[in-house]
Amino acid sequence: MAIKAGVGVSDNISGIIAIEEAIKKSLQKIGTKTPKLLILLTSINYENELKPILKKAKELLPKTKIVGGTGAAILSSEGVYVRGIGVMSLDGDLEIGIGLGENSRTTPEIAGETSMRNALKDLGKSKYKNKIGILFVSGMKFPNIPGMNPMMHMKITKSIFKTLCNFMAKLGTGPARYEEGLEGANKEAKGEIQLFGAGAFDDFKGRRNYQFIEDKFYTDSIITLLIASNNETQLDFKHGLKPTGRKMEITSAKGSLAFEINGKPAWEEFKRIYNIPKELELQWKNNPVAMTTGEVPAEKDKEGNYWILAPLCVVGDAILFAKNVEEKTLYLCKGSGKEILLAADEVSKKAAKIKNKNFALVFSPVPRVMTMMENIDVEREYIKNNLKDTPWLGFYCCASEVAMRKKSKKKNDFLKCLNETIAIATSKEK
Repeated sequence: MAIKAGVGVSDNISGIIAIEEAIKKSLQKIGTKTPKLLILLTSINYENELKPILKKAKELLPKTKIVGGTGAAILSSEGVYVRGIGVMSLDGDLEIGIGLGENSRTTPEIAGETSMRNALKDLGKSKYKNKIGILFVSGMKFPNIPGMNPMMHMKITKSIFKTLCNFMAKLGTGPARYEEGLEGANKEAKGEIQLFGAGAFDDFKGRRNYQFIEDKFYTDSIITLLIASNNETQLDFKHGLKPTGRKMEITSAKGSLAFEINGKPAWEEFKRIYNIPKELELQWKNNPVAMTTGEVPAEKDKEGNYWILAPLCVVGDAILFAKNVEEKTLYLCKGSGKEILLAADEVSKKAAKIKNKNFALVFSPVPRVMTMMENIDVEREYIKNNLKDTPWLGFYCCASEVAMRKKSKKKNDFLKCLNETIAIATSKEK
């Protein structure tokens, strides 16, 4: 028996009814009442109902393993749901392992290692040789503290930023630290398992997010799902932005905090590069991610690929980026809404070419929505039209991430947090 997948979505205002409807739809499509796995994605609107939602899901499927998280919107062939619950049930020739790692902000690498170790233990010795690891990670959480924005803009703040970050992390806020968590999971898996992940998010505010495992929910955690089968998984990803020829040298930085760009105070030089008028300075400082979606800094790898490094916030006259920027040259990459949408068309066309597809998962970071604006449904239409009858489910997340296993034809060291990059994992029978 091959792998069978069923997708169900509901936008009922009641979380209990929504999860019942979504599960019922998914089970009708695979013809079983006891699937081995349920991937559960919800919008943050159901935040106050998460406990009864997960309890109901476990009551309906007591023998099924459940994982998932919150996102800005649910993606399915039926539509884009800014309020909704989407589930994918899987059954057939596969075995499942799930694991939890907590404290993903204070000790991200340990959280990644722990979640993978627990998932491997839960899976046990599998009769199937192929594995795919799917990670649900706590995304960026901006601190909701009175007076935080003005304090972040004070020059003295950059000198105490590490202490401030540690303080915020203990409060459960701050940067997501994706790559460190991904490194931990990859290390525990000995580089032998393809990893595909996403940062959980909320309604575009970046204040709270949750990850699910069985009938419990967490934040500041990494949850690893392992699917063992005879299937192979193809990973495709693209952002659609192209280099403009303009660049900036990070001449002084500590981790992801850049103090100097081109030998000058980072914010002052950033303003010059982006030609930011004085009347818009505060708007840029408060939300540089949104302000730079059309032209974003990126790093260039040895193969000539550009990977986005979004600026997250301004700290005094320094700039906090989404990942480490020490001794890096950043290249400005630009893309219109049309080009960013076409990235979804291209990656889903690659997935569509796969023969004997069982299912696909789609992770699309929220900054893409800021550029697509009212054309957000076009991305879904591309995926739907290309994947046709293949069951697929996705959500708008904080960021996507990928690690290729050692045996992959790609470089062994490919391990990335993919900012503003749509990613699709497609499972296929050999």
